[in-house]
Amino acid sequence: MWNQGLISENLFAFYLSSNEKNGSVVMFGGVDPSYYRGELQWVPVSTQGYWQVTLDSISMDGKVVGCADSCQAIMDTGTSLVTGPTNPILNILRNISAQTTSTGEYVISCEAIHSLPDIIFTINGVAYPVPASAYILRIWDWRDPWDHGSEKPPGGESMPLQMLPSSPGLEGTSHSTAS
Repeated sequence: MWNQGLISENLFAFYLSSNEKNGSVVMFGGVDPSYYRGELQWVPVSTQGYWQVTLDSISMDGKVVGCADSCQAIMDTGTSLVTGPTNPILNILRNISAQTTSTGEYVISCEAIHSLPDIIFTINGVAYPVPASAYILRIWDWRDPWDHGSEKPPGGESMPLQMLPSSPGLEGTSHSTAS
């Protein structure tokens, strides 16, 4: 589109709405300031072909829980996964006191969500806090379309938003997004 002269700037932007039915937007040729507060932060891409960037660190409650010496991360708007090396993911799960189920998933009480710390991804010197409401998936809420009629346990449960340790061949990478 840039080479054809169809857009005024060689960039695009996206806004991901928390409303699942509508509201998300992709913009070509510029950005619309009505979709954000503050200043835009420009981050260099470290590997062409992916939206791969250098992640300075991942922290919670003022303590580094992953990427202490930086690591690579892929920003993917097409997924809600937080995937990474085993130790940082397990550090996050320990920090939120997630419990392992018999199927290997991690769960926490729904009541704990409001007291959980932000996960802070520091990229290019800028801290991006992700609140628990964005990294926890409620699975026992009757209003949740992902609940397929499962038996509701007392008090309800939630699970961290698909925080998956990467496979052994990917130990040096970290893929992360927040929805």
